[in-house]
Amino acid sequence: MDLSSLIENARNTKSVDEILRNQLLWMLVLRIVLYTLLMVISFVFRGSQFGVVALPPNILILLLLLVFLATIFSAFFLMIYQGNLRKFGFTQNLLDTCFVALLVFFSGSSQSIFTSVFFFPIIAGGLILPRKGGLIAAASATLLYGSILFLETNGLYPEYLREYLRVTSPNPTAILNHFSVHGLTFFLAAVLSALFGMRLHKT
Repeated sequence: MDLSSLIENARNTKSVDEILRNQLLWMLVLRIVLYTLLMVISFVFRGSQFGVVALPPNILILLLLLVFLATIFSAFFLMIYQGNLRKFGFTQNLLDTCFVALLVFFSGSSQSIFTSVFFFPIIAGGLILPRKGGLIAAASATLLYGSILFLETNGLYPEYLREYLRVTSPNPTAILNHFSVHGLTFFLAAVLSALFGMRLHKT
């Protein structure tokens, strides 16, 4: 391989890294926007007349601060990071599934209105990190959601949810059905986003 080919390959690699870095930065921005909107929704629908579980103000503020601080730190780190950007992306993807799991757990477990937010890291992973990104996020989301349902089945959830879940919580068979349906849809979303992400990558 001659010198000109090496230089061209180096330029291409740098260009791909810059594109991935920008995509990851946009993912971090979207995380801030998404969680801000979700917290506003949770605050607006606090009234009992809506029939949904609203996060207590202290937990709402703590979760929002956790997301903001983690995202700001990640963004600064990404700007100076010169290592493997795909590994950084996988880490952020898994971090997103953890944030969603906390949101779901504290907002009603199996009865949470925010369960569909798990699709955010799955789709983002499939688009930004084709082949593995969405699948790893789907596996993480399935395991975390299964853990939430396991805790609920054993009565391990916040005290303010006790009265609500005592009335609305489904039986173990229904819990298993929740897990199966959501797990299947998580992986289906991962496969579809990965296929679309690979097409974009080729383009």
